[in-house]
Amino acid sequence: MDSGVETSHPEFVGKNITNVFSLNDTFVDNKGHGTALASLIVGNNCGLTDAHIKSVKIFDTTQTTLISDLVDAFDAIITDFVNSGSSPSIVNMSWNIPQNTYVEVKLIELLSYGIIL
Repeated sequence: MDSGVETSHPEFVGKNITNVFSLNDTFVDNKGHGTALASLIVGNNCGLTDAHIKSVKIFDTTQTTLISDLVDAFDAIITDFVNSGSSPSIVNMSWNIPQNTYVEVKLIELLSYGIIL
């Protein structure tokens, strides 16, 4: 969950990256943070694993992220998890927000499915 992944970047040649959710229907990474983190996870030169990245874009330079965007993103993650056969999943959330009951409920729901946060 970040700013998207620039899949055309050379670090991702031959890598398995799927777009799952975007708060604004584009997966272009205007911030670069999501691309940087994805390259640390699966990049050809600096990646630590050969995991399947599933991009969940919740940040963009053109708009503010609302709590409803986060809740919709969490729902998309759960739907994708269930539809993909509930394979092992880790959700990276390298961001912070003030404590929020709606988000906490969704995080507990993700954990109840066995998704690692």
